Amino acid sequence: MKNIAIIDDSKLKRDYLHRILAEEFRVYEYESGAAALPAMPSLDIQCILLDVEMPDEDGFAVIKRIKATPTLRDIPVIFVTSLSDWGLETRGLSSGAVDFLGNQFSPEIIRSRVRNHVDLYDYKQKLEQRVREKTLDKFKKGEIRVLVATDVAARGLDIDDVDAVFNYDVPDELENYTHRIGRTGRAKRHGVAYTFVATVTEGIRMDDIIRNTKAEVQRLKYDKDGC
Repeated sequence: MKNIAIIDDSKLKRDYLHRILAEEFRVYEYESGAAALPAMPSLDIQCILLDVEMPDEDGFAVIKRIKATPTLRDIPVIFVTSLSDWGLETRGLSSGAVDFLGNQFSPEIIRSRVRNHVDLYDYKQKLEQRVREKTLDKFKKGEIRVLVATDVAARGLDIDDVDAVFNYDVPDELENYTHRIGRTGRAKRHGVAYTFVATVTEGIRMDDIIRNTKAEVQRLKYDKDGC
């Protein structure tokens, strides 16, 4: 059963949508974006139904935060509203929503639209996974010399002959840094890890990493042109 989330301050509307969708989906309910965003990354959510009008933080503010969160930004968001306004729909679609649902829609249409977006998201995820697997296989075989990977993809790399790792930012977590640089210098081979530190905040995080790992680090300065 696929997971979906409803973010709406109205319990009445959440209950209504839950009744319509619960037979086909596992439904998680949240009364605000503040409650939903910390919880959703661990739930494998495949569609989000988001109310436009909410106190404190409306749907447009919430979707902006969703799209700024790497683990959530690709999940389809459907705006739910009782308003009928072309300008509102245009703004919603421009902000990254994939569809709109209003009070005028029947339960059958609501189920169908949610199902379509969940199925499309699932298909895209599987397609992207196949592409990732083929790309990693080519990298392992040496058919690709350079690989740009996320932290998630990098954890799946088990390759002995990686000469260097370039961190284009400083990870928030020490564990992610360890996993990144652990892709090189394996099986008693020599390897080098380079980390680009662009801000004061990243510099502080890098100092913490050096202190915790007790690693020997050579610092190189570069000017604004990257030289």
